[in-house]
Amino acid sequence: DELYSDYQAKIEDVIQLQNYYNDFQIVLNKHAQGNTVEDIRPSLKVVANTFVIFSDYYGEILFKKYNNASVIFTDNIFVLNDHIQKIQYVLAGMVSGEKPQSINELIIKSRNLGIAISDLEHVLLLDQVELNQDFIGLKVSESWLYWVVTAMGLCGFVLILLNGDKIRRLRQYNEERQSTFLVLESRLAAMEAACEGIMIVDDQGMLSYMNGAMCTICMIEGKEKFIDQEWISIFSENDLDFIATEVLPELEEVGFWIGEFPLLRHDGSVVYTEFSMTKLPDGGLIGTAQDITSRHLMEKEKKDLEDQFYQSQKMEAIGRLAGGVAHDFNNILAAINGYSEFLVEDLKDGSDEKKHAVNIIQACNQAKDLVDQMLTFSRHNHGAKQSVDLKHSVEEIQNMISASFPKTVEIKTDLCEMPVIVDANATQLSQMIMNLCVNANDAMEGYHGKLKIALDYCCVNDAFEIMDAVQNDLPDPQEQPFLKIDDLTASRTRLMLGSLQSGRQYAKLCISDTGEGMGRTVMEHVFEPFFTTKDVDKGTGLGLSTVHGVVIGHQGAMVIDSEIMKGTCFTIYLPLSEEHIITESGLLERKDDVFIIEPENYTILLVEDQDNVRDMLEKMISRLGYKVDVCRNGLEGRKLIKENAYMYDLVVTDYNMPKMTGLEMLESIHAEVPDLPFIFISGYSEEEMQKRINNHPAIKAIIKKPVGKKIVSEKIWATLKAGTPLKQKKLAVAGAGYGI
Repeated sequence: DELYSDYQAKIEDVIQLQNYYNDFQIVLNKHAQGNTVEDIRPSLKVVANTFVIFSDYYGEILFKKYNNASVIFTDNIFVLNDHIQKIQYVLAGMVSGEKPQSINELIIKSRNLGIAISDLEHVLLLDQVELNQDFIGLKVSESWLYWVVTAMGLCGFVLILLNGDKIRRLRQYNEERQSTFLVLESRLAAMEAACEGIMIVDDQGMLSYMNGAMCTICMIEGKEKFIDQEWISIFSENDLDFIATEVLPELEEVGFWIGEFPLLRHDGSVVYTEFSMTKLPDGGLIGTAQDITSRHLMEKEKKDLEDQFYQSQKMEAIGRLAGGVAHDFNNILAAINGYSEFLVEDLKDGSDEKKHAVNIIQACNQAKDLVDQMLTFSRHNHGAKQSVDLKHSVEEIQNMISASFPKTVEIKTDLCEMPVIVDANATQLSQMIMNLCVNANDAMEGYHGKLKIALDYCCVNDAFEIMDAVQNDLPDPQEQPFLKIDDLTASRTRLMLGSLQSGRQYAKLCISDTGEGMGRTVMEHVFEPFFTTKDVDKGTGLGLSTVHGVVIGHQGAMVIDSEIMKGTCFTIYLPLSEEHIITESGLLERKDDVFIIEPENYTILLVEDQDNVRDMLEKMISRLGYKVDVCRNGLEGRKLIKENAYMYDLVVTDYNMPKMTGLEMLESIHAEVPDLPFIFISGYSEEEMQKRINNHPAIKAIIKKPVGKKIVSEKIWATLKAGTPLKQKKLAVAGAGYGI
């Protein structure tokens, strides 16, 4: 009975052990079919847990006390331990990633374990045969049973004595391996879940580990082909130069390196990283990488915005300075031009003195043109606009430069067939085109070159070539325009000025040359008045500043693309006219009825703070036959008018004066004398003045400095002619008066 009970316990334990092994084998085969180690690594925990169940039951068998334990059965039990240890080693290596093994190796070792279990079952079958023989012997002699039982007991006791310590150590070893396995698994999971890229290099310089984040940063697919290869193989050739010159020397000297590293990925894209490398005690390396591309782009955008802001501030300050200088200079020119006209009137025809006076007037006109350019840059002088055929303007300029430019410059044009109609000031457009062509010619001076002028239509849509300057709505013309400078290459720079409206059609004018080009340093100052790289006698530096004012004044945009020693291309975008209509005769002329007046019947009050301008205007108006009273500022003018409300027929006043401006003087007396007309004189353009006075009903005309006798006479006559019925009673319909 004891023998049968002993055998039955052993066979039940082996059958249960076989069942646990079968469970493990099923799980292993399920997760290993057609997969690599990397594919099944996420599910290795299930495989490992199944094997732990098997090995735990195996440990219970080791500590189980059978009544009669055969030596063969015990030896086969301990044979299982060797196979279990091999499988544990392979599983631990696969999960930790330290020494990735082939899945086939795990399957082979599992099969060997299955064979060992089968051998154990075979031993039990042999034990059954021996058991039957023992019972036959017992029937012959009971003494045999005694000695057999005694021998088996002694064998079991000896086995327990011999293997008890070994069983304890095996149990402890299995527990330590299981604990190590869990720690390695948690560490591996943490590194794989990290957002920073991690790579580990062994003491031979071979890459032993790389997590998923590092693969993403370097854009690597199939990282297994880089494992056990040189760690620098994950970097491009361009990055190797940076590693050799910047990273490795400091790594050897201080043991670590940290800094920004722009990685050129295998697909050609660049990712900006914060990279670190540290030496390990065993001679290996550990490297980490963090993707900072978003932060880098934000910092670059912030710097671009700061550059644009500083550039806009500088251009605004220069514009204010140019406008202020031009305004004050106009006062000086007004006096010079007025007195020169007096000399022309008073001097004898043919005399040298009269010729000198005429030359002074011509010089004043040239100075006036220079001031107009400065006002155009400062956007104080936009000029009257009408529908203009830009194609016609380009053709006129082409004819002029073809005759005047040197033969070494080859001029080519590529103009669209249809008219290109824009709402613009024709004079300013021609001046802009001419300035750009002259600049191109100067850039090619001294050698053969090509000047190309191209004109066409374009529509600002999603496929537009330069989207930085595109906005849904155009900004206020009084705001500082958008300006951005980009370095496309080491020798090529691009500047964008102004904004374009999305969905709108534009005229696109390109003027390019093959000259020496411009660098960033020059381009940063290219629109500043009087800035020039030409010789002193070859340029004033106002050409491109005038172009700046014309483009912004017409709500257009400009792109300058220049490369050193290869040339420059100016691309101008001007909005097309919504009507696309040009009158054949240009501006319509209106012929007024002849109206004759007697100037001596009218008294004009002149208010001007500049002494020379005031004296000149007083003499000019007196020479026209009118009676003139003068004041030095707005306060004096207001006092005279209030004391003599209906004495004056007209007030001619400067706009900008100390103590009280002309507009403030007007507003203070308009309620008391609403019928008194005013003519304003200012260095600002008529368009700018209209914005300042806001179409005040008492202001009948605006005269821009410097003033001439003809324009003063016309404005006074037109104002008196349009006077109220009360004032018109003073007008003489017939007689020998002064008429226009």
